[in-house]
Amino acid sequence: MALSTSDYRTRLVVMKLLGYVHDNFEKSFVHGRYITPGTVFRCDATGNSDSGGVTHATFYSLPYLAIERLSQSGSDNISSGNCHPPKTLLQFMFDHVSTEERDTNQTFTRFYGPEKNHCLYVFQLWVLVINSSTSLHSR
Repeated sequence: MALSTSDYRTRLVVMKLLGYVHDNFEKSFVHGRYITPGTVFRCDATGNSDSGGVTHATFYSLPYLAIERLSQSGSDNISSGNCHPPKTLLQFMFDHVSTEERDTNQTFTRFYGPEKNHCLYVFQLWVLVINSSTSLHSR
């Protein structure tokens, strides 16, 4: 099945947008990679009147907090194929330092933890909005 001009243009806009986000907003930390929190980027393409007008896509990277079981090692994420793992609260602040020992002593863990071996993580919600009507998201 052949793509219509509009579908082709939409695919091209999304590919360019995600490539730009990857090249400019993806960063490394000691246990993997992440997209800079708070990233919002939009890509537009215009066409002539017979091919459907404007196509646009917007990418959002939104950080949020969640209580999760403390991972024993950041290498667990890499071996499981997760190259964009969640960060503990300390990892969120210190990208290039292993915080494994200090993560177990988070104030949250000591005073408010629902049970042992849990801590506060910073996850990212990625949202891709295409033409203001279609949204795709990933945790």
